[in-house]
Amino acid sequence: MKHLLISAALLALAAACTSPSQRKANHEAEAEARKAAEAVLAIDTVEPVDSFALERAILEAKATQSRYIAAGNQEAADNFHRTFSATISERKPDLAEQLFVHDAEPE
Repeated sequence: MKHLLISAALLALAAACTSPSQRKANHEAEAEARKAAEAVLAIDTVEPVDSFALERAILEAKATQSRYIAAGNQEAADNFHRTFSATISERKPDLAEQLFVHDAEPE
């Protein structure tokens, strides 16, 4: 979580030094990272024996990504997925291996 907070702070600093359109893009990226962090926390706080709660938290994260896609914002969906998968991989590598097995397969 510390890494996510540092990343969010760096995004905020970068936003202060850029054009209005770049600040908007940075603000959106920061919001995507924040939502990914919230999704990771929802998964990270589930007790290992509570498989239903874990499944629900994972489905909520996928729903967030799907909402970006449905809104036509593939870049936001990709940013969310990248942040979410990187953080889960760092915090729960066994779970990440199960969740993102398709990400590692060549197309």
